[in-house]
Amino acid sequence: MCIWNNANYFFTLPLFEIKTMPTKKTKSSQSPISIFENSLQELESLVEQMEHGNLSLDETLHHFEKGVKLTNLCQKALSDAEQKIELLQSKVQKLNTSQEEE
Repeated sequence: MCIWNNANYFFTLPLFEIKTMPTKKTKSSQSPISIFENSLQELESLVEQMEHGNLSLDETLHHFEKGVKLTNLCQKALSDAEQKIELLQSKVQKLNTSQEEE
């Protein structure tokens, strides 16, 4: 984009300027443990609100949909943690086997 100022000097501006502001960590940058704990806490809060029965049908459906997404996040975080444990156990087993052979 080209702009003329009052003195008729020509200068350009970028078409798109991206500014980032510091924010809280997103779920994608959090550890699986943090994702699990935060999602579980939010899920428990949703369930508590739904159990009170003070929500409209629309709000209840929205809470349910969000709960399903949070449940999936929890399951993924647990699966990731399980894979990490299996990998660590495999490394320990290989280390123990190599030490026994010496």
